[in-house]
Amino acid sequence: MWAGNTPQDLFVFEKQFDTLAWRKWLEQNWTYSILIAAIYIPAVFTGINIMKDRRPFNVRYPLIFWNILLGIFSIAGACRSVPVMINVLIHDGWYQSVCDSKYFWPEYSGIWSVLFVLSKVPELGDSVFIILKKQKMQLLHWYHHATVLICVFYLYSFHTSIACWFGTMNYFVHSLMYPYFAVRAAGIRLPRPLAMVITTLQVVQMVVGLYISLYVGVIYFYDGRCDVYTGQIIYSTIMYFTYMILFTNLFYKSYIRKPKPKAE
Repeated sequence: MWAGNTPQDLFVFEKQFDTLAWRKWLEQNWTYSILIAAIYIPAVFTGINIMKDRRPFNVRYPLIFWNILLGIFSIAGACRSVPVMINVLIHDGWYQSVCDSKYFWPEYSGIWSVLFVLSKVPELGDSVFIILKKQKMQLLHWYHHATVLICVFYLYSFHTSIACWFGTMNYFVHSLMYPYFAVRAAGIRLPRPLAMVITTLQVVQMVVGLYISLYVGVIYFYDGRCDVYTGQIIYSTIMYFTYMILFTNLFYKSYIRKPKPKAE
């Protein structure tokens, strides 16, 4: 017997949210994510080119507000989705948690799974601040934003079982990451180990995501007892493998590799 959210546990807006209508809309319109990503990538490099000969903008206060806003959203999402996933693991087990798509129904993830998917569009705004501040635009940044946007729309539209795990992990990591960014944007220095913890969690998220993709792939191809399709397994496996490589490289360059001595 699953012990998750019950009607009395839900807020009014969670009860009134029409999850099924949004599911249907996303089923019919998920390919918009490909169009948005196709516009986003050239827009990023166009913005970099426009700013090439310009002075960086002072976006400190908008950046603080932006990160606080995304931080609050991520904390709320984590508070509602992490307990559900824990209950699923305790009462239904690991196999059910990665292979059963019933967790898309309102009494499980409901509004928070839909909001997670939709949030990947405004999160593209992170790139605007990097461009305006004339910071280095890393491959990890724009590649991650574009591919995860397509992934979450694609997986949710087919009610893929692994999508709830991916969303829960992302909510949790972002609930720490965006508040950290807000504090840093405010000019407050934080202990270096804190940054290491966040980057480590990002690497762990990618390793777990890759493991889930491979685990579900083996089960699906062995006996088909998983609510997932071949294309989704291939996409998520490639995506998480490349993320794991890129985030591991970020960790290495940020915390392990010794800086090159400056030329005298």
